[in-house]
Amino acid sequence: MLLAASALVLVVAGSPRPQPPNIVLISVDTLRADHLGAYGYGQATSPFLDDLAGGGLLFENAYVPSTGPSHASLLTSVVPAKHGVTNNGLPLRGSTDTLAAALHRAGYRTAGVVAVSHIGRRVAFSRGFDTFVGPENDTTQDIRIDADRINKTAREIIDAHAAASPRKPLFLFVHYFDCHYPYRWWDPNRTEDPWKAEVMSDRAKQLRRYDDGVRRVDQHIRELYNYVTARLGTNVVFCVTADHGEQIGDHGLGVGHADIYRETVAVPMILGGPGIPSRRVAAPVSTMDVGVTLAALAGARFGNAVDGQDLLATGERGSSWLQRLLGQEPKRSLAVTGAPSYTRSVALVDEDHWYIKNFDHVYRYAWIQSPAPAESGPGTAVADASGGDRVS
Repeated sequence: MLLAASALVLVVAGSPRPQPPNIVLISVDTLRADHLGAYGYGQATSPFLDDLAGGGLLFENAYVPSTGPSHASLLTSVVPAKHGVTNNGLPLRGSTDTLAAALHRAGYRTAGVVAVSHIGRRVAFSRGFDTFVGPENDTTQDIRIDADRINKTAREIIDAHAAASPRKPLFLFVHYFDCHYPYRWWDPNRTEDPWKAEVMSDRAKQLRRYDDGVRRVDQHIRELYNYVTARLGTNVVFCVTADHGEQIGDHGLGVGHADIYRETVAVPMILGGPGIPSRRVAAPVSTMDVGVTLAALAGARFGNAVDGQDLLATGERGSSWLQRLLGQEPKRSLAVTGAPSYTRSVALVDEDHWYIKNFDHVYRYAWIQSPAPAESGPGTAVADASGGDRVS
């Protein structure tokens, strides 16, 4: 398997084994791809992520479902039907291997810090982690930890690892929640009721506040990156993605992440570090692909069959020199279907072309016209054109 280029060594008699990279996997809850400069946004929201993307792999078409199912597929590389998390608050199935467990078996110290309980210990998202920190309460409650506290805990984990086992590689999973509605919930000076209809429908104000959350997370990711590389060295692979996007006055929804429009299911996916090529990839990818990719970089393997694909194979190794020269890559089409509890829809995705068909009015009446705003929706299934359900 391919390791990071800076650590790749030919193994001959008497030669040392390569040092696998430290790995930091970051998920930013509710982060739309089109609100980052690297994805064409005109506002200055993401200078660090733009720099990271400029020196590494940026996937232009990455698709996801909602918080629980998306994170479960991110950490297991299988579809919700296999890992069992088809909605927030459901536990991860015990028979499903995790990226953390696979990396632990490969000799990694594994640690996670999450901002909400519905991807916490009580729903088994801690499986495979040596250290796992997050809010521990009823999983149906929306308890949030802000980015300041997330980074404080992450620094403590990094310090403990550097002191106890500096020669052992670290896998660190970090989850930020500061982009989620109510926007600027982390600001102690925010006083108005965010659930009033006139507040939610003020699109200009909500866009400004959402972008404030993106800037805040970008700053904290920069701080985390600087701390990790200062304490552990530069042999660190960084992967940044999100669990879903957000509608902010799009398609009739004031705020929230219902349905399967691009604003909701298209998220950033950026991979950087030693040996990662600098390239933009237009081929459609899924968050399920992240675990497979990071495991390959670490020389680890999942204990069961997975549905994801190696992103580096998509971006570099899977194409011949002639395909790369001509700008051609193997084509991967996706079909996206919405869960019936909040919409019955299907989207056909073929590169930049989307066709969305709603089969009933659940989305409009339950999500747009309901007086209670939606916090999150159930999972979104994605089918590979070759057959078989996939999560985007």
